[in-house]
Amino acid sequence: MNIIFDNNDSLDFKLLKSNYKKYGLVIIKNFFSDDAIYESYDKDLKKIIALVYRVKKLKITDSNKIINLRKNAQSVLGGILDLGSKNNKILSGIKLKSSDKIVNIVKALLGSNMIGTMSLSDRLIMATNLKIENKWFQNVHMDYNYVMQTKTSLTAHIGLGSGKNNGGVAFYLKSHQIKNLPLYKDDNGFHQIEKDFFINNIEKKFTKIEFLHQPRSIIFFDSKLLHHTIKNNSNKIRTAQIFRYSDLKSQEAIKKNWVGVEPRKIGDDYFNPIKY
Repeated sequence: MNIIFDNNDSLDFKLLKSNYKKYGLVIIKNFFSDDAIYESYDKDLKKIIALVYRVKKLKITDSNKIINLRKNAQSVLGGILDLGSKNNKILSGIKLKSSDKIVNIVKALLGSNMIGTMSLSDRLIMATNLKIENKWFQNVHMDYNYVMQTKTSLTAHIGLGSGKNNGGVAFYLKSHQIKNLPLYKDDNGFHQIEKDFFINNIEKKFTKIEFLHQPRSIIFFDSKLLHHTIKNNSNKIRTAQIFRYSDLKSQEAIKKNWVGVEPRKIGDDYFNPIKY
């Protein structure tokens, strides 16, 4: 099994594609070891945090500014996270998403020279170890259910910040090959897999791997690959950026007029169960 690569392998598109197709993901460590666009976005996030403290004259009751915002100014932190989400509104973040270094690999993995994105394609994460984070914790799921534009799509998960091994993502290898997935929606609006189906058809049949947070790394994974968040139990913030990409030439996307929002808006049924 070969799914974790170093930056030296990032130009071997044939190698990356073969493993992506087989396992549903590839991980490249130190992908942004010397990348000015990545550095610019990482610095801009720090500048925005400093800016809100200065302009809003926020009091600091915790040495960590993000934890302080989560405890005392959630709406402010929510505004910062929204800047990097649905879709990214920070110019350096947009540049990172569209950088050739990333897009060329996406083209190779999706087998398309016409790459696009979706309406709900981006998410900025700044996860603390506070209990309130449980509200946003996502159990086993696939990203396709949240974007729906086309199954010929993938997620790029980028490690930002300086903290290491402070939470991360776990993946069920080859689970992107599952054809039927019975789901229900929990109290927080997240889609959950029926318990018996999960135990008998996923947990017992697919190998799970965990990848703990590594700044400057990138994970490319199929939008149908099952995965879940690993909670941050450290006192360091896990900062990550999610970008999603799609093949605009796929028949599914064209039939849907490239709509990529909640399925009920395009006639799909979440719970019948999902057949893809």
